[in-house]
Amino acid sequence: MIGEPKDGPDITPVLGVVSTRPATKRAAAAPGQTAFPGFVYNGGAVVPSPVVYTSFWGALWADADHQNAAQRLNLYVQDLLASNFMNVLSQYGVGTGAGSGQFVQALFLANVANQL
Repeated sequence: MIGEPKDGPDITPVLGVVSTRPATKRAAAAPGQTAFPGFVYNGGAVVPSPVVYTSFWGALWADADHQNAAQRLNLYVQDLLASNFMNVLSQYGVGTGAGSGQFVQALFLANVANQL
């Protein structure tokens, strides 16, 4: 069609819908060039090594089903911190990639008002 980009029509992202367009790989940055040439760092604070706590509020987290769910969520967070996803910190010039963050502990707060 007229006005469509060479790689196909623009696809409006929709939550839960995965594009059928093949993923494109970025070439590695040439020596002396930044990996993200369009990225502008303006000197703000950056957390080089995130320290993560999970917090589960409410009495429902005390039963076995919710405890299992909390355990799975904690495992997800630990896996995320140990994954290559943490390479995103490199665009800020900090972090060491996988393992840059630390999961500390889960906190369970049973005595919380139903509405905050």
